[in-house]
Amino acid sequence: MNAQSALVRENDLGQSLFFLARGQAKATRQGRMLNSIGAGEFFGEMAYIRGGQIPRQATVETLTEVLYAEYESTALEKMSPTSQLLLTRALVRTLVERLEFANDRIAQAFR
Repeated sequence: MNAQSALVRENDLGQSLFFLARGQAKATRQGRMLNSIGAGEFFGEMAYIRGGQIPRQATVETLTEVLYAEYESTALEKMSPTSQLLLTRALVRTLVERLEFANDRIAQAFR
């Protein structure tokens, strides 16, 4: 996919999970930068984990040409238990890294 393309849009419904294999993207909410997303990272995890019960919380736009994969929740449910465990660990790692980043930003704002 080309640069400056939206992969997901804030407030859209969806429950699929995405993996960015190559390139760079950014996540924004209400036009404000939340995070950068690089090769090897997931996005869309909030909608996936919540089973599509809440709208997408951010817009993800490509910054460069990207290669990505979209995984429907029904396909992920068919994975072996071992594969599901590995996926869950990777998702938790991604969430922890983003939480650390958010904590750092909040701490800097109050200095």
